[in-house]
Amino acid sequence: MRFSAFKEDLQKQKNGAAIPIGVAVFYCKRWGTKESEEFLAKLRREIYGPFIANSDEYFPELLAWWLAEYAITGWEGIFQEGGDALLKYNKDTARQIFLDPSYWLQLNAELFRESQNYERYLEEMAKEDLEELKK
Repeated sequence: MRFSAFKEDLQKQKNGAAIPIGVAVFYCKRWGTKESEEFLAKLRREIYGPFIANSDEYFPELLAWWLAEYAITGWEGIFQEGGDALLKYNKDTARQIFLDPSYWLQLNAELFRESQNYERYLEEMAKEDLEELKK
């Protein structure tokens, strides 16, 4: 085994790794990094105030804000509702989508799962090493 099989690309963590879902691709920052945790703590204080308990009941909404304001850095292959035109990424559109509760249990949950998948954030050399280890 080589340690390089587990070496993550810090730029992918920071700028977002490609997460394909169907024909779409979302670019998502890594969950669990120091920067991500700091943003999440700041976000929790801004939304719920400084004295809110750390409760699971707030998590879907908090995750929606995390995706809209921090984690998703772009997308490709997303079409406008009811049309054939591509939907361009911007923060306002991201907020409309990720903060809509009808996306919380499917799209947001899938992006959250994939943002924790370390393989998405590996350096190219590490991906090759990992594939070699799987053989």
